[in-house]
Amino acid sequence: LSSRSGRAMAGEGESSKGKGGEKVSKGKMAKKAPEEKNTDFIFSRGQVIAIAVVAVLLFGARVFFEEKRGKTATEDVLDGQNLYEILEVPKDASDRDVKKAYRSLAVKWHPDKIDWVKEPEAKLKFERITKAYEILSDSMKRKIYDKEQTLMEKSITSNTVAITTANYHELVKGKGIWLIQVYVDWSDRCQYFSAMWEEVGNRLHGTIGVGRVNLGRDKGLGTRLMARKESTPSVAVWDGEEEVRRLRWEFHDVSVEGIIKLVAQAIAERYRAVTITEPKQLEAFVQQDSRVRVLFIGKASSREQILCTAAAGGLESANLAIATTSKMSIGSLALPGMKPPALLVYRGVFGEPPTAYSGKMEMEAVRAFLEENKRLVFPMLHRNTFHTVCGTQMWSAVAVGSEEAELKLSAKQMLLKAAEKVESDVGTRVAVGGMLLGAQTAAASFVGATAGDFLVIGRPDHMGKEVGEGRFRSFVVKAAEARDPVALASKVKGILMGSAPPPAEEREEAFVRALQPQTEPLLTRIAETLDNLSVQAQILLYLALILIGLMLLCPLLKAIMGPRPPPPMEEEEAEEEE
Repeated sequence: LSSRSGRAMAGEGESSKGKGGEKVSKGKMAKKAPEEKNTDFIFSRGQVIAIAVVAVLLFGARVFFEEKRGKTATEDVLDGQNLYEILEVPKDASDRDVKKAYRSLAVKWHPDKIDWVKEPEAKLKFERITKAYEILSDSMKRKIYDKEQTLMEKSITSNTVAITTANYHELVKGKGIWLIQVYVDWSDRCQYFSAMWEEVGNRLHGTIGVGRVNLGRDKGLGTRLMARKESTPSVAVWDGEEEVRRLRWEFHDVSVEGIIKLVAQAIAERYRAVTITEPKQLEAFVQQDSRVRVLFIGKASSREQILCTAAAGGLESANLAIATTSKMSIGSLALPGMKPPALLVYRGVFGEPPTAYSGKMEMEAVRAFLEENKRLVFPMLHRNTFHTVCGTQMWSAVAVGSEEAELKLSAKQMLLKAAEKVESDVGTRVAVGGMLLGAQTAAASFVGATAGDFLVIGRPDHMGKEVGEGRFRSFVVKAAEARDPVALASKVKGILMGSAPPPAEEREEAFVRALQPQTEPLLTRIAETLDNLSVQAQILLYLALILIGLMLLCPLLKAIMGPRPPPPMEEEEAEEEE
């Protein structure tokens, strides 16, 4: 304290000349200039996170509002019906006649007269009567409605399907690919587009669904199928209730060929069909063994390509890989002597030619062909493929190998030939498959099989119970006993005829549980999961990822930039500081 007070007293009365000859009193304590804040980084991390969270919430609220608006719009009780027909009055009826008809019908369909719980259509009828009277009893609303009806009398005829709220779920929902147009009768643009639409409908007849929704008569459904702020005619490709691709008038080729090309691209995108242009791509596509592969050879964006892709992609209970090619060189390499258009199916038989379908392409015939060939000839045995391998027949034969290459080159063809011989000699069909040691070691140890052996599985109650609920018997044919297809067929026939000593029955559930589930690469599963999300869900996911990226980037930017150095001090301030 004494030293501080001494320095303060010594400084009293002293003065010095500063800059410009002005005297500065040093009796007062010199104050340190405050440091300026770093303003290079405008927003702090907290502000950036808050802005991003608000943006995500606003977008989510908008998506929710749009979905809610679409759902409520589709619940239009009028369903495009004529209001005069609802009230059972002529168009020139007076206000008194309208009121009289309303009272009579309201009493008839009132809940006091009819139980709405037992007859739900009575409630809908009452709501329609009330809505019709609300419009026709108001002179201004009635005048507007009559004017709209007069304009709609100039209707646009079409051979395509008329879609309304009443038949939408029956026709479109869960029924495959549809090309849908939303239009109004009084629009000059829709009148001009009608001829082009009819040509598109004729070209696509028998391939996918083609239909129209009249916005003037079914406003709820039409509004939901249109994009936001879009005018009529509105054209889009739908898979059930999910939009696949929309025709953008300012970007796409609005012609018959352009619309058909748009449909072909939308279907290929929906069913993940790849385009093969090089021999290497064909070789990689053919060598896949996890799924049945379908290859279309013919003109790109043609009716046949659309039909085959839609038939293969829409096949129920099938996991097909689809590819298309328009190059004749690729087609000749896939199947020499083939004439396009043709459809080739590879079922996992190594070195064998594909099953082919060519000629006139009709949807029913193509679907029947794919239905017959939708399963792998030699599927691999996993927990989720046990029903495919062993669940369709009473007897199954499985080749056990240590490497898939060994299984492809030797055991597959031997087992297939043996199964064919057994069927021709005994008349019993034997399902075939393969199992690799390593991933399936537990299952192989369960039945006592080793690499190179053949496992014969019998399921006597396969028709009466689900897979995993019954019991089964397993027979192991050692590799030394089956050196060729004839010897293997002889062993399998002995097992089927009962000459081999029957082993004890095992619980099928325990064997299925010992099998490992079939897994796919992580990136493939992530891509498929993202593809199955809706557009709104994908946008929300991307926004969330951007938000996380900003949270991680803000501290990194601050660490790179570092604190801002203080500004240079003036001479006067430096002297005072000294």
